[in-house]
Amino acid sequence: MAEVTDGGVAAGRAVTVGAAARAAAPSARPEPRLVRGSERPELFRAVVEAARAAVAIVYPDGSWTALGDTFTRGLGHSADLPARTRLLSLIHPADRRSVLEAFRAARDGREPAQSIPVRVRTAQGSWLELATTVRGRVHDPDVGGVVYYGVEVGRARDAERALSETDEGLERLIETLAVGILLVDGGGRVAVTNRALIELFDVPGPPHRYHGTDARALLRRMAGAMRAPDRVADRLDRLLAEPWTALDTDLMLVGGRVVEIDVVPVGAGGGALLHAWDVTARANAQRSLEERNEALSALVAAKNEFVASVSHELRSPLTSVVTFSNLLAQPDWGELDDEQRQFIEVIQRNADRLLRLIEDLLLLSRLEARTLQFVPSRVILPDLVRSAVAERAPIAQAADVTLKAEVSGDAVMSCDELRVNQVLGNLIGNALKFTPAGGQVTVRCHPAADGWRLSVTDSGIGIPSEDLDRIFEAFHRASNVEKHSHPGTGLGLVISKAIVERHGGLMEITSELGRGTTVAVWLPQRRVGDREGDR
Repeated sequence: MAEVTDGGVAAGRAVTVGAAARAAAPSARPEPRLVRGSERPELFRAVVEAARAAVAIVYPDGSWTALGDTFTRGLGHSADLPARTRLLSLIHPADRRSVLEAFRAARDGREPAQSIPVRVRTAQGSWLELATTVRGRVHDPDVGGVVYYGVEVGRARDAERALSETDEGLERLIETLAVGILLVDGGGRVAVTNRALIELFDVPGPPHRYHGTDARALLRRMAGAMRAPDRVADRLDRLLAEPWTALDTDLMLVGGRVVEIDVVPVGAGGGALLHAWDVTARANAQRSLEERNEALSALVAAKNEFVASVSHELRSPLTSVVTFSNLLAQPDWGELDDEQRQFIEVIQRNADRLLRLIEDLLLLSRLEARTLQFVPSRVILPDLVRSAVAERAPIAQAADVTLKAEVSGDAVMSCDELRVNQVLGNLIGNALKFTPAGGQVTVRCHPAADGWRLSVTDSGIGIPSEDLDRIFEAFHRASNVEKHSHPGTGLGLVISKAIVERHGGLMEITSELGRGTTVAVWLPQRRVGDREGDR
């Protein structure tokens, strides 16, 4: 509370009243004494008005002066109130005795040590209670009276009550949080903590027991619930001392529980706020997921090994079947009638199909296991497209399908020429296979978006919409393929997509049943396919 001090009255500091007080008062006493030209009444008026308090000086003859406009602003009285009204008439009858006693004591040099409650009548007739400090300045030539300095009690009480309610609400909120809270001030003392933190780290006592204590002592108690407590305590000390945010720090508690801690600096004074919560369920779920991923990786590795082993075991006898069937077809081993020749052709056709299937299985398993070595080289992609189209022109001509290339650009890119050519072969082969006579297949290659865009568009049978989501699954074939009697393994698109992705590219497919299909590929301009881990 502001206090009237030797030499004057102000909110928390001393100023000279005397002539300044009278000049600041709207109805100063008519006596010319105490008027000094050197005083600055405007400054004093500003100080008094800024104090937002009722300030009055009572003189020994019973007259009085109101300083500032608080009586006008706060009590609703006019500015000439002191000239026409005695001060005691404004005081509640029950408070007049204490006001007079305080006046006599202050006049005689025995100032009251405590403020006294004084009810003052407002212009509307109601009573306003002021906590009033009384100071005697009768012998001060610049004052010459007893100074009363009153602050509205109701406003102060309302502010204190609102602040108290806010503090209580905040305390209840912090206490009910499921997250552990530890607020450390700039001096390293515990400012706030809650029950969740105490229970999480199995620390004894209610939270308020630690308020105002050394935060390091509490951290030591918290670390006692963890594995390697000394190391953890030192780590927590460092986290709270560092002037930056530390997030997602996981700590293992004794018993297997996992706690995650975030530490955030608070203010410029070196304080810090620590959040802690139990993430055991999340950690267990993550651990379970990692174990499942490891198990799946092991299964994939076992599958690839099995496929490679079986493919190798099948390829050897199939190679013998193909070789001896070719020998049987030779005239040197005797003439074959038409039926025998037909049998040999069936053997050769199906043996070749099985060999292609085995080769595709081996290639796919190596792609999935990332054991297939890519050999990057400098390639002009439009030239590679022209060559691929030219190689398959006889097949297109035999099927009465128009095959053409639309290319542009001549920039050099880095890719595995053999594997990219294999992708082109698969896509063009599929397009020719599923396009009826009289149809058209167009292969396009143009620079696009820091790379190259390849597309193969046909006017063939198309793919049913329900099959598009699974078209890149191994061995899956569209439901309308079988009725058109088109043999195949269902691995060509899968292998092509894997090769494109190993080059850092993308593949997508669009189709309309009965109108045709477009397979689009984007490849980056510069990409070394044989990255670390690709072998």
